[in-house]
Amino acid sequence: MVICRSGKSFWTTQVQFWQWVRTCAVKKTADNPLVGQFIREDEENLILLSNTVLNLSCPNHLSEALSSRRFGAFR
Repeated sequence: MVICRSGKSFWTTQVQFWQWVRTCAVKKTADNPLVGQFIREDEENLILLSNTVLNLSCPNHLSEALSSRRFGAFR
């Protein structure tokens, strides 16, 4: 689980969690279950887009998420 600065929380995979810990985006705060908190305020905005968790290891994920939002807005 990752806790945002606003107090919201969401679940993510262990692989994604540890990737964020390695890149210093998230600080681990508990072990069982894994819990972490965003270190910088703007970091969660880079990772979250309208309740969608972006996979930062995939460069196309942000553009795909944005285009799907735009497509949904035109429907």
